[in-house]
Amino acid sequence: MPALRPGVRSIPIVTQTDIPGLAPSRQPLLVPVDFSDCSRAALIYACRLVAGTRTPLALLHVIHDDVRRPGVYRGSSNHHMARPITDIAAEMVEDMLVELRDQEPDLHALQTITPLLVRGLPGRRIIEVAERENAMMIIMGTHGRNGFAHLLQGSVAEYVTKYARPPVMTIKDHGYLPGSLNLSWLETAGVPGGI
Repeated sequence: MPALRPGVRSIPIVTQTDIPGLAPSRQPLLVPVDFSDCSRAALIYACRLVAGTRTPLALLHVIHDDVRRPGVYRGSSNHHMARPITDIAAEMVEDMLVELRDQEPDLHALQTITPLLVRGLPGRRIIEVAERENAMMIIMGTHGRNGFAHLLQGSVAEYVTKYARPPVMTIKDHGYLPGSLNLSWLETAGVPGGI
């Protein structure tokens, strides 16, 4: 199996029966990403939401060969060499995190986030991982499609919102990212289960 690019850390590939626990005593916020602007906005929003708390974040990418976006897993280096799609996806996750860490150096949660990769259909796998990790909430981007495009393509966010047990928050873009969002006061507010 070809090695990852130097400097890219290995991200565990999670099988259906082997999803590691993130934190035995704290429920994570689960943030599914597809590398789109709206999923990046959701990740930044989630990082700001947990600032000052001990709430773990789990970044989830579902590896799915999407016919609507062919070539999304084309590696940034040496396109001619055949490489496992999981290696390319792991590099893309790491590249996205490096880019966001450079853009948002004060977001500590970006430094400690736990990335997970799974294969399958995005909506179903997001729900499955949320249940296995006992996620307190799912925060995900939505492309905001409507009309004919929505009828043809459907919506992963809509599917997850409809079928997931934990609450689901959807973020459209960077336009709704308050710079000082911090809910650390919930730690002492006596909210059942805390945040």
